Amino acid sequence: MVNLLRPGCKPPNKKDLAGDLLDEAAEKVDHQIIEDISQDNRPITVLQDGWSSVNNDLILAISIHTGMRLYLIVSAKDCGEEKKTAEYCTEIAWASIKKCEQKIWKTCFCLCNR
Repeated sequence: MVNLLRPGCKPPNKKDLAGDLLDEAAEKVDHQIIEDISQDNRPITVLQDGWSSVNNDLILAISIHTGMRLYLIVSAKDCGEEKKTAEYCTEIAWASIKKCEQKIWKTCFCLCNR
């Protein structure tokens, strides 16, 4: 289809898209998020939400909110067959808070679990 619209254009293949190009795009987005949040003097809130996959496996998603802006999923973890206990979700939450604080260099104000 691309060749019909633009002869001579060779689009990247799926390996390139899923590899280097995706990594570059993710790095740019991460850099922009870190820059935006570091310029905002409000504390951050880490949000945790979970749902089940089609195989009924737990998926936990971590997002950041600054009070003015929600940064969509910072990380998502497919927990496999792990049970969604309070202890397990707390363990994931603490690891995510530490990761956010190291990456963004800001203290997390609170954790909200939906």
